[in-house]
Amino acid sequence: MLSYHVPLLNLPAAEGVYLTGLILYMGFFGFYTCLTWVIPAEVYPTYLRSYGITTSDAILFLCSFIVTYNFSAMQDAMTKTGLALGFYGGIAVVGWFYQILFMPETKDKTLEEIDLVFSKPTRQLVRENIASSKQTVSDIFHGRFRQVFFNPTPRRQSIYQG
Repeated sequence: MLSYHVPLLNLPAAEGVYLTGLILYMGFFGFYTCLTWVIPAEVYPTYLRSYGITTSDAILFLCSFIVTYNFSAMQDAMTKTGLALGFYGGIAVVGWFYQILFMPETKDKTLEEIDLVFSKPTRQLVRENIASSKQTVSDIFHGRFRQVFFNPTPRRQSIYQG
């Protein structure tokens, strides 16, 4: 977004800002894109998983087409900065809150356990996620980084790991 404001007369500076932004973007978001396929694989029950993944992928590619097709018109209507910060930034903030409130933790759970997690009522999931988020913020502010970034309990052996 900053590269929009660097005059193209100073091409090395514009390229430097652009490449720095691209590297930061990939560093923070590149690892997150795999969730596009991981979350649907966990959400759908086993007997519907192939149909659910197919539907999720079709919707993903349809939405990507819609964004790509309308990008130029949206950029003209909102300006480059308005589109980048206002529209897509707003979507990212809404998505961040959605992720924190509505998506349960599935780390170290078997598919059967994940099915049980997603069968809970939404209100209960939100309540558990808020409690977990409060605990994580408390751990960060008190310097308990091991609790935040590493699994404090030993890994359980899955029935599939032999």
